[in-house]
Amino acid sequence: MVNNDTSFWLGVAVAIPLSIVGTIAGNRLMPSVDAFFEKRKLTKFRRSKEQELANYKHIEAFRNGTRDKYPFYILLATSAVICAIGLASCLVLFFIKYNFLPLVVKYYGLPDLPNPLLLMAFVFGIVAVFFIAVIAATARQIERFEQYQAEIRKKWGEDAI
Repeated sequence: MVNNDTSFWLGVAVAIPLSIVGTIAGNRLMPSVDAFFEKRKLTKFRRSKEQELANYKHIEAFRNGTRDKYPFYILLATSAVICAIGLASCLVLFFIKYNFLPLVVKYYGLPDLPNPLLLMAFVFGIVAVFFIAVIAATARQIERFEQYQAEIRKKWGEDAI
C-alpha cells in the first residue's frame, strides 16, 4: 500500500514532466493551429461571399428577364405544398392512430412523446415554412432591387458586383 506522502511525490514527479512537455508542444504547435483557424475563417468568408454573390446574380437575372423567375417560384411553391401535404398526412395518421379527438384529450391525455409521426409533421412544417420564406425573400429582393444591390455593395464592396 502506498502512503499519502509517496503518492503526492509520485504525482509531482508525473505532473512536472508532463507540464513541461505540454508547454513545449503548445508553443511549437501554436503557429500552425493559429494558421489553420485563420485559413478556415478566410475560407468560410470567401464561401459566404461567393454564395451571396451567386444569389445576387440569380436575382439580377430574374429582374432583367434573362432568366425566368416563374419556374423557380413554381418549384418552391410545389415543394412547399408537398411538405404541407406531408404535414397534414402525418397529423391525420396521428389522429387516426390514437383516436385523438379534441373531446377525448382530457380523458385519455397525450400519448408518449416524441412520436415519430409528430416529429415528421414538425419537420415537414419547418421545411414548408422555409420554402415559403425563400419565395417571399426572393420576391422582396426583386421588388426592391436597388436597395438589395446597395446592401450587397455595402457588405462586399463596390467592385464585388
